[in-house]
Amino acid sequence: MRREAFGAILWNFFGLFCSLLNGILTARLLSPGDRGVLALAITISSMSYVLSSVGTNAAVRTFQPRAEWASFRTYASVSLRLVGLNCVAVVGALVLFCFSGAIPVGFAVCAVIMLLGIANFASSQLLDVLNAIGKTSRSAAVNTSGHAITAVVLLVAFFLHVDNVAVAIGAYLVGFVGRTTISLLLIRLDRGFHSGALAVDHGRLLLRHGLRFWGMSLGQALAFRLDLLLLGVLVSSHTVGIYAVAVTPAALTQVVSNSLGQVVYREAAVRKLGVRRLALWSLAALGMTALYALVLAIAAPWLMPLVFGAEYEASVPIVRVLLLGELALAPYLVISRGLAGYNYPWWASISGIVGSVAMVGAVFILTPGFGVIGAAFGVSIAYSAMLLVAVSGLLRRGIGRRRSLANGSASTVQL
Repeated sequence: MRREAFGAILWNFFGLFCSLLNGILTARLLSPGDRGVLALAITISSMSYVLSSVGTNAAVRTFQPRAEWASFRTYASVSLRLVGLNCVAVVGALVLFCFSGAIPVGFAVCAVIMLLGIANFASSQLLDVLNAIGKTSRSAAVNTSGHAITAVVLLVAFFLHVDNVAVAIGAYLVGFVGRTTISLLLIRLDRGFHSGALAVDHGRLLLRHGLRFWGMSLGQALAFRLDLLLLGVLVSSHTVGIYAVAVTPAALTQVVSNSLGQVVYREAAVRKLGVRRLALWSLAALGMTALYALVLAIAAPWLMPLVFGAEYEASVPIVRVLLLGELALAPYLVISRGLAGYNYPWWASISGIVGSVAMVGAVFILTPGFGVIGAAFGVSIAYSAMLLVAVSGLLRRGIGRRRSLANGSASTVQL
């Protein structure tokens, strides 16, 4: 576990550098308004994936090691059928944001966002195949390669002075296509990979179990992306651009937690992870995040204008508020994946749903009076609520486990 965790963290830190470079390049290439459109495009592709995957990616990671009906061949068959649902989700989001004026109506922009949604769906489903077979560090390497490909395309656009938002979105599209291609190659070359047989029910049981985990995926995705979607409706695309730039360095704190969370998920799924060990990994994620947050909060006043440009100086206080939420999010990302791996989807799901509801309420209440600073506080409130629910689930699971062992011991003595 430690080797996979170290490999995942190492690759994700390189991915962190590439993501930061992408954020800098897009901020330098695009106006705040166009940067807001780009942020909405990426958010739409992410949300459409979560909506259309209906939790099958989480279900296959939890059950594939032990259940024949969760074979990778069945997962592939179900995923191909869900592509249509993904297209519907992207089109629905495009209609909403084009009608509100947050995204300019134009064939080039809408077409590339449509393709971005499909490519995100394909690459994300494939990455979880690698995670399901325990190749967490390899999955992180593939994900990082996508960020690197996007960075190369953006660098070319930067040196050629191509400041078109459709081209910037296209750079991310190329990155997702790269992830998909590399994932397919690695899976095909892996000698230990077995696709298994197609389930006799053609994936209906996988879909049914996926729906149990869907709340976790959907709730968390909403909690992580809902702020940008709500701001796309409440404020101008220029303001969304300022906010999105602030999110970029703040969200980099999630690298360690996500890396540990992927490894924890696999270990819990194969029953090799105890509750106490999960708690220790969560505290490790919190400690490393706190150190990064402290450094960034101090350096933000001169770092943000220097890196992203003077027009993004207004993002400094937003970054500091968002970092408060990241401190709650760090242990949550580890605990929630552990709960899912234990096959406790209810607690993992309800935490994301609670966070989404809290975020909607907080953002709608605080944004009109305090602007995007209010939205950032709303994010911090939502993440804190998610952590409290997840910890409650972890404690409940630990208590239930001890009672189960005690009852088992008692029955043995009686026999």
